[in-house]
Amino acid sequence: MEHAVSRNLIPAPGVQLGLTSVGRSDTMPGHRFGPGFLISPNQQTDYQADEIAPWSYVWLGFTGPAAADLVARLPFANRAHPTFSARPAGALATCVNRILALPATLAGELEGLSQLFRFLILLSSASPLPRPTQRATNPYVERALEHLRLHPATISATQLAAVVGLDRSYFSALFKEATGMAPEAYLRTFRLTRARHLLESTRLSVEQVARECGYRQANSLARSFRRTYGLSPTAFRRQVAR
Repeated sequence: MEHAVSRNLIPAPGVQLGLTSVGRSDTMPGHRFGPGFLISPNQQTDYQADEIAPWSYVWLGFTGPAAADLVARLPFANRAHPTFSARPAGALATCVNRILALPATLAGELEGLSQLFRFLILLSSASPLPRPTQRATNPYVERALEHLRLHPATISATQLAAVVGLDRSYFSALFKEATGMAPEAYLRTFRLTRARHLLESTRLSVEQVARECGYRQANSLARSFRRTYGLSPTAFRRQVAR
């Protein structure tokens, strides 16, 4: 399941650099911050999330007379596969999320340009990455993830290990090798991503969202949600509804 939030923008006449679009898309289950990639104008590009360890992704489009020269000077631009790693993890997503929440006012437009320049500053110090390779699959991990997709309220790595009939320690090692994440971390991320998706796309109460995502109490969801996103579930829902 995928859920996207996006915003198209029109740069002011005569500006050297302006925003054209921003957005965020969640590819279930779970997400993590991974590599970024550059798409140039009039260039056809295909990309797909890893089937075992999908991610959420953000995008930002910009244009203007200064854009081409600026992009050409980025450390990863003049490569056959212009992929990169930016630090700190999640900083690019923070810029996009802030732009998505801005009001359609002059102050909002100026703040959007500020976030665009912040985004470009992060890109200017990004590290080029080699062409990615496909992560090896594992039938036990695939079965566990399929169970998680069908039973999203699963709350423990022990339950997943039992589903595939493996010792928890051995299962955890296989899972981390296949996905790059420990089962416990993957489950936490999965549940929070699903909660965010339900808050954005349904009218379920916070209590119902908590139950759908395997939290015994809404307060447990609220604590984890605030720790990760900086907002309570209720405040987050109000923000994305604006």
